[in-house]
Amino acid sequence: MKLTSIVIALFLSAFSAGASAREPEEVAGRLFLKLTGTPLSLGDSRRQGMIDLVKAGKLEEAARIATADPAFFNLTIRHWGAPLTNRAESPAIGLNDATAMIIGLARDQKDFREILTGNFTYGSPEVALSPYNDQHYAQISDLNLAKVLTRVEPQNADLDEAAGILTSRAWGEAHLQAGTNRRAIEFTFRQFLCNPLQNMRDGTIPDTRVHRDVDRSPGGNSQTYLTTCRTCHAGMDALVGAYAYYRFDNTGPFGAGVLQASKVQRKYNQNGDVYPEGYVTTDDSWINLFTENQNKQLQWRGPLSGKGIKEFGRMIADSGAFSKCMVKRTYSQICHRDLETTESAVLDGLANRFEQSGYKLRELFEQVAVHPTCL
Repeated sequence: MKLTSIVIALFLSAFSAGASAREPEEVAGRLFLKLTGTPLSLGDSRRQGMIDLVKAGKLEEAARIATADPAFFNLTIRHWGAPLTNRAESPAIGLNDATAMIIGLARDQKDFREILTGNFTYGSPEVALSPYNDQHYAQISDLNLAKVLTRVEPQNADLDEAAGILTSRAWGEAHLQAGTNRRAIEFTFRQFLCNPLQNMRDGTIPDTRVHRDVDRSPGGNSQTYLTTCRTCHAGMDALVGAYAYYRFDNTGPFGAGVLQASKVQRKYNQNGDVYPEGYVTTDDSWINLFTENQNKQLQWRGPLSGKGIKEFGRMIADSGAFSKCMVKRTYSQICHRDLETTESAVLDGLANRFEQSGYKLRELFEQVAVHPTCL
């Protein structure tokens, strides 16, 4: 038997052991409430089926009954996904194209790495407005999303290169307006690697790609740049080229949207007189320099340089940190607490199973919900 099979067998045994400490009726009720946010009534026809599966030690199969409920998608997945789509990281926002993409991928059992690489969106054919318009989602917000959402390809006919949520309307509105597109890189780390930029600071990274708008002697003190500014900008500016051809426009045919050009956006080389010797962006190439010291824990697995937003998204999605981040977010949502640093084995085990499942988000929720430390 392969090592991974042994680990999974022990894992499932632990599930059954954890469940046996409580009555099957209680376990079934807990699972349903955790996964749907709604109670399982005594008269529900699904209740006995879940109880029987719990008695048989088939906890994941019992959880699968709960995740088939519309509330799993309308409430749980929506609440989980919404913070990934807005600058305030709030779940209390209206349905948008980015959240719909997350719900759709979960429902369709797609490889969730598509959220950073795919050329698609989700909308309802019953609504006349384009799914690249927020009003489209306002009209379907209160409907059964698991039923009405339909996958639409391409994501946007005006984009030559799409990258899932990273080129969605909601993400563009949050991170690609004005500025220099650096915020889009910062929030990619925050949202999909669970790693704020301040945790990635590294003074050993060469600053050859730091842009001209960064003062090398702020306030007349070059040490401020060397010990503070450089530690972030050296790595971030080397990556921001991935978005060099993109901007968000409020005057598009549907009111707003992400636009892609065939040349570098003007904002990339603005304020060039601050430090004229700085890096000048000429194309959409990027290089990942956040690879040493504490950043080794991000477990980069693929190419560390490339061109464009799709290749950047693929690098993020293929990292070990992406899988662990999805586990952390799911655990926090379902178990109502964060994983402790002492629970690294739990984190690693769930992340490995997520990857072995083909990065299926729905299955991750089921696996987390039945884990002994959560149940």
